[in-house]
Amino acid sequence: MNKYMRAAVAAAMALSLHGAALASVIINGTRVVFPSNEKEVTIRLSNEGTQPGLVQV
Repeated sequence: MNKYMRAAVAAAMALSLHGAALASVIINGTRVVFPSNEKEVTIRLSNEGTQPGLVQV
C-alpha cells in the first residue's frame, strides 16, 4: 500500500470511531439577509436541550 492509501484508510478508521452528534442549539431560519447599510444583524438561537450549549461565531 502506498502512503496515500494508508493515510486514507487511517482517516476512514478514525472517522468511523466517533460517537453520534446531538444538536440542541437551533438556528431560527436558514438564511441571513445582511442589508448593505447595516453593520450587524441579529440571529436568534434557541437551546432545545437540557444542558447548556456553547456556540462560536
